Amino acid sequence: MDQPIWTRYWDWLTRVVRLDFSRSYRGENVSRYLWEALGYSLVFLLFGTLVSFFIGQQLGKWMAWKRQGEITNVVTLLSLVFYTTFPPWLAYIITLIFVPKLRGWLNVGIESLADMLGVVDLTITSISAVGDWEPLDILLFIMFSLLAGTLLLVGLNALLNRSNRRPIPWY
Repeated sequence: MDQPIWTRYWDWLTRVVRLDFSRSYRGENVSRYLWEALGYSLVFLLFGTLVSFFIGQQLGKWMAWKRQGEITNVVTLLSLVFYTTFPPWLAYIITLIFVPKLRGWLNVGIESLADMLGVVDLTITSISAVGDWEPLDILLFIMFSLLAGTLLLVGLNALLNRSNRRPIPWY
């Protein structure tokens, strides 16, 4: 705080370019956490993009082929909703619909899928921010996160492909 703001900003910007994100409030290296999360983020990105591309292309082709129909209108409406909805809000709605209990955060009186299936002795304790999660709950969390990110791109691909009168040549 002893330097002008432009000098501090320039120092911060040069550190960011060198990928030096300094230390957290606890004194730990922030870059280490970013690099650990990057691999998982890239897997989510690649999988979500590929799935949404293929599903969106097929839906768009089908909607272009069957232009006038009730099912086409419903799919078009859902594509518009998925494309225009803010992704974190869509993820929350999907979670609210499909996952009745998230370890005390969202409790509507129904047990989790792992509890319903009787898988209560398997716990994974590596998610220390929340506590012990059953493997099926972790799988559901990952699946619904991917679903929320994928639905946006499915809607976009379906609407773009529907607007083309001819099929895309590479597909």
